[in-house]
Amino acid sequence: MFGWGGYMSYLAIYCLAYTAWVEAAPIDIVDAIIWVIREWGLWLLLTPVLSTALRAHHQKPSLSWSAHAQFYGVGAMLAVALTLGSRVTLDVLEGAEAFTSFIYFLPRHLTAFAIVVLVWQVIYRPHPARQRKAAVAPQPAALCHSLLVFQGKRECLVKVESIDALSAAGNYVDIFCGQEQYLVRSSLKQLQQRLPADSFVQVHRSHLVNIGAIEQIVVQPAGNGTVVLRSDQQIPMSKGYRAQLKRLSMVQQSG
Repeated sequence: MFGWGGYMSYLAIYCLAYTAWVEAAPIDIVDAIIWVIREWGLWLLLTPVLSTALRAHHQKPSLSWSAHAQFYGVGAMLAVALTLGSRVTLDVLEGAEAFTSFIYFLPRHLTAFAIVVLVWQVIYRPHPARQRKAAVAPQPAALCHSLLVFQGKRECLVKVESIDALSAAGNYVDIFCGQEQYLVRSSLKQLQQRLPADSFVQVHRSHLVNIGAIEQIVVQPAGNGTVVLRSDQQIPMSKGYRAQLKRLSMVQQSG
């Protein structure tokens, strides 16, 4: 509709300019508007109906080429018959010959139908590629209860609640469980998404700690500090993560 509105506004301005500069006659704004509406006003109303019909048609799965051809053929005949019939009728009422008007206006209205369909296909039609992309959008990782870890050449499972802290180490993450240390090939961010958010908190860009494993928090005057765990291990704490640690600790205490 916005396209038709812009096009009809352009025609009205063109009509006024032609009257003033070429014909050197007084301009009549109302007459220009009436002329534009008479020429294309019905298409302004018909375009939303066509768009709805096109959307409904293309939502049907696995249609054959013959079904598409039948739909567009019938649609073109109905749309052009309605708009062209109205325009020819107006011409006949003004004294014109019906057949002459039909031949004169037919190409215009067929072109209008083709443009409406083309614009809908390019701009408004749902593209299968976009739908597939939305359908396969990555889902959040499910929370885990255990992690498969390495200790030397040995593999084993550790329960999440037994983990005291996690520290980034390049392409790996160090897992600390009491006095034991394990290794996981992952990023710290990926592991954080799989751990309970109400139990594990980030205290540094490279460190996560289990709230239940915290024994003491030592804060320096500058705002950074150290988190002392139940295993006596000390984890550095950045000033930017201090508020998050305090907030989660208070939530657990109130619970």
